[in-house]
Amino acid sequence: MTAIHNARMEGRLPSIDLIAEYSLPGHVPVVPLMCGAWVSQEVLDLRECNKQDLTAIAEANRYGQLPSVKRMHLSNNKDISGQVGALLRHPWNLLQILGFDSCGLITDDIKAIAEGNFNNFLPQLKQLIMSNNPNLSGMFGHFFSQPWLIMQKLDATGCKLNIEDMTAIHTARMEGKLPSIDVKVRCSLPGHVPVVPVICGAGALQEELDLNGHYPVDSKCDNQDLTTIGEANRYGQLPSVKRINLHFNYTNISGQVGALLCGSWSALEDLDFNSCYLTCRDVEALDQANQLQHLPCLKKLSLWGCEKLSGQGLITLLSHTWSTLQQLVLEDCSLTAADGDTLLEACIQGHLPQLGKLDISRNDGISGACLSSLLSHTWFTLQELDLRWCSLTAAECNTLLEACRQGRLPQLCKLDISYIDGISGAGLSSLLSHTWPTLQELGLWDCSLTTADGDTLLEACRQGRLPQLSKLTISGFSNKISSDMKDKLRQYIKNVS
Repeated sequence: MTAIHNARMEGRLPSIDLIAEYSLPGHVPVVPLMCGAWVSQEVLDLRECNKQDLTAIAEANRYGQLPSVKRMHLSNNKDISGQVGALLRHPWNLLQILGFDSCGLITDDIKAIAEGNFNNFLPQLKQLIMSNNPNLSGMFGHFFSQPWLIMQKLDATGCKLNIEDMTAIHTARMEGKLPSIDVKVRCSLPGHVPVVPVICGAGALQEELDLNGHYPVDSKCDNQDLTTIGEANRYGQLPSVKRINLHFNYTNISGQVGALLCGSWSALEDLDFNSCYLTCRDVEALDQANQLQHLPCLKKLSLWGCEKLSGQGLITLLSHTWSTLQQLVLEDCSLTAADGDTLLEACIQGHLPQLGKLDISRNDGISGACLSSLLSHTWFTLQELDLRWCSLTAAECNTLLEACRQGRLPQLCKLDISYIDGISGAGLSSLLSHTWPTLQELGLWDCSLTTADGDTLLEACRQGRLPQLSKLTISGFSNKISSDMKDKLRQYIKNVS
């Protein structure tokens, strides 16, 4: 690093800009490196730093040697705990992104950042990343002592925010100290204790509510959360929300979906109930919200793992038209042959006029008569069909082929039949015995494919039966497709993995 510095000072590198990808590797080289002006340096990526490094960088900035820095990342530097003040003693006039992920920050550090804002030393800062600093729990009141006028993103994931922190965020928003911020997915509202104070303030910019329950037990949502959020939306405080993520809340919100959907979500496009144990009452609430046009822009509905949906639940859900729905995820919902009939009836009745993607993977019941029934009518808009982990055999492959041959899947671009042992051999031969004119992606990951299956794929390509195919996935532990065969397939298919 000294050699680089000397070369620059002697004019041997008059045009060079060592930017982010160089990743300055730590405290030993930083001091000599920072002694010379880095006029074009826009990114400082400093891992394994210590106090000496921060002082050296701060001094270089103080004397105008880092005039162009816009991004500074100090991730995974436990040695700078309590030392952030040394870095922020002078203005960083162009700095827009500042990252302290997993740095063991303490109260003195958050006070130093707040003081830097107070002194206008961070006039262009738009993103502050303080994720995975659990010692900051309860300390966010210090952070909002002064307005952050142009801050757009605050990442506090993994900081163990508590009621005091979330109340501080809410109060700062209500007092106009965060006029530009969107505390969306990056803040990851961590559950029922903090939701109430945060959502009570108008979230005009809030585009995503991340209420993922995949955290400790005490951070999952409950009825109070859904009621609070539903009321906030009802009174116009969440006008921009496009996505609600309720992953892994299991039974905590069972029977309470109606509280969430009591008013119109005018901008909502993606509603995700992955691994939420919805009841018949919840499905009825979804149907009613659809009828009342409370979900006028909904494009994606994910009900992954909602076992209660099978049977009457699915009949209720699809009894009326979902005019804007483009993606329906029914993965691992214990679907049966009767559910296949329900889906078919919804297609025939025009209740899914815009459906482009249907995910019915991980359902053992999607086989035989169920698949035959499902594909006995034309799906005019369907572009993606996901059948991973379903119990398909050569017979079901022939059903898929017949649907293609009869023009019942006229827009199908992507077919994923990964993780199905029954595809190998006769199944694949049957599937590829006719032309798939629109298919662009085919997923065969971990299907116990053999060398003979590789020959089948290659022959289908040579015969022009996959004229639009641009992506083929045939990797996986159980697949025995050689590298040589993959190279041969790449003569016909752009992306083979």
